Amino acid sequence: MKRLKHLLFDLDGTLTDPKEGITKSVEYALNKFGVQVEHLDMLIPYIGPPLYDSFIQISAFSEANALQAVGYYRERYRELGMFENRVIEGIPQLLEGLQNKGYRMYVATSKPTVFAEQIMKHYKLDSYFQHIVGSNLDGTRSKKQEVIQYVLDHNDIDPEQSIMVGDREHDIIGAKACGVESIGVTFGYGSKSELNNAGADHIADQVEDIGVIISQIQNQVSLQSLQGDCENCFGLCCAALPFAASADFAMDKDADQPCHNMQSDFRCGIHTSLRERGFRGCTVYDCFGAGQKVSNITYGGRDWRKVPKSAKQMFEVFRIMRQLHELLRYLTESLTLPAAHSIHTELRSALDETERLTLLSPDAILKLDVTAHRAEVNVLLLRTSELVREEAALSQQKNPKSRPKKNFGRGADLIGAKLKGADLRGVNLRGAFLIAADLRGADLRAADLIGADFRDADLRGANLTGSIFLTQPQLNSAKGDATTTVPSTLQHPSHWIL
Repeated sequence: MKRLKHLLFDLDGTLTDPKEGITKSVEYALNKFGVQVEHLDMLIPYIGPPLYDSFIQISAFSEANALQAVGYYRERYRELGMFENRVIEGIPQLLEGLQNKGYRMYVATSKPTVFAEQIMKHYKLDSYFQHIVGSNLDGTRSKKQEVIQYVLDHNDIDPEQSIMVGDREHDIIGAKACGVESIGVTFGYGSKSELNNAGADHIADQVEDIGVIISQIQNQVSLQSLQGDCENCFGLCCAALPFAASADFAMDKDADQPCHNMQSDFRCGIHTSLRERGFRGCTVYDCFGAGQKVSNITYGGRDWRKVPKSAKQMFEVFRIMRQLHELLRYLTESLTLPAAHSIHTELRSALDETERLTLLSPDAILKLDVTAHRAEVNVLLLRTSELVREEAALSQQKNPKSRPKKNFGRGADLIGAKLKGADLRGVNLRGAFLIAADLRGADLRAADLIGADFRDADLRGANLTGSIFLTQPQLNSAKGDATTTVPSTLQHPSHWIL
């Protein structure tokens, strides 16, 4: 998944409410053919799709009459109907917020471009958009797929970096045909069932939901990037970190000493057989992307072997960077959680500050009081946890079969605990010791799992979807199988029985 950069918006029913102008202009055209309309609401289906198609499909006109009806429609619409319109409440604020975040926005409408441009200018929305594209007056480029494809081609847009926002099935179907993700809005003229049946990737019931969905998509992309990328790292975890001979490591290694399995290209010589050779601990570690940050950004691609004097400093910087990236991981996840929406501003501020710290010079990073910064961030993470678990508790209260949950509390000793089939939804398991615990079939949705020790815990059949602050290293340290359900941002470890 690539980072979103381009946002395409439908016009009618998405940015503005054109009901009065369109329905009165359709009525005018139908009257020309002797068709009387009892109530303008009967003409709402004309809002959205290409008019020519609608006159054929809805009023059963011949192609010739449909073409003539479009002409009649434009007679009135050009003079009166175009501005019998209103901007949907909240749209200007949404567009301003998205523009301030750096998104490039475009209008993709079935309405003729000449009309769309006048409407956008009249309602002072045109300044938010890079390009306003609609159909041609001669009837060409009237299908939504054609309009979207024109926007993509004309502006050199990667479909994987764009999303279409619209209120009718034509918007969704057109986006899908162009390889573009879509948000269907239900505050326009299409129903939720219409949008879902068309294959909308997301549904927004309110204008504000559009911004939330876009942020969630971006944060999901960010979460995926906060993972170790060994191909773009100078083997920092294999050199900077110490380990001791144990069930997880086959030997002792001091900090700042490269592992003897590291090759000249910084790759691991036994990577494919680490578990078999007694280095299970290596397979459950993740630097959350700190390794590639230090290697390629902090030190600009200058590795510690070529500049030996930098080695000790680089290793110390890496250990600090890993802590900062772990905080980035938790803050980014927090921003994907709707229950924490009320504190998203504070979370975003903390995320931006943490990211700023990761971009400091090596000397400045070494002077950071990471402990103090972690404490500040932890206040927000605790509040996020409370909001998510409170929402889960309210949901469960509506279910008469729900039973009160035991509150284990932070750092609970649950080593070897028999929790098979346990209902642990919304439970606080922060820092819990779940080593070798039997969690087969347990329900851990909305449970706070930050720092929980899952080494050798049996997660077969457990439901971890919706759990919060669960990381890939935690899953890697546990046992599971194909029946274990995990959050979409995480993967089933390769050593699980799948």
